Amino acid sequence: MLTIGRLAARSGTSAETIRYYERLGLLPEPERLPSGYRVYREEDVRRLAFIQRAKALGFTLAEIGELLALSADETVDCGVIRAQARAKIAEIDRRIADLVRMREGLEELAHYCPGAGRPLAECSILGHFFAGETGEAATGDQARKTARRQARKQVREEGREQAASAAAHPASETAHA
Repeated sequence: MLTIGRLAARSGTSAETIRYYERLGLLPEPERLPSGYRVYREEDVRRLAFIQRAKALGFTLAEIGELLALSADETVDCGVIRAQARAKIAEIDRRIADLVRMREGLEELAHYCPGAGRPLAECSILGHFFAGETGEAATGDQARKTARRQARKQVREEGREQAASAAAHPASETAHA
């Protein structure tokens, strides 16, 4: 028999998290002593380890609840659990692909941002964030387009500045020739 404090220490989980898992139904309601203290079993240590391992592999608490229910159903075979794992792998692959697109878009924006010494109005990163409609999600492709557009605009402006400077100082051009 374990108190909530001892269960927390043994499982590496806080007492508040243990109570939360009880409210969600991930842990069974513990017995209570006449004093009102909760009393847990060794099985609860194993169940908390199960929850922690499944969370570490990306399962949500709702999915963990399903896995726990399946683990108690003797009519279920390993194929059902494997299907759950394969579905989680597919979800993780989609999230990785999304993260890669986000990273590529941000890389592109950072590449074309003029950096230090330039006014914020020329920042391709901020330009991209302000470019879309309200609520429009920014994709990696959108970020690349914005970055390239900002870079072309910057090159045109620099060309105009150089042309204006050359026109304003024609004597210095001939002196170097």
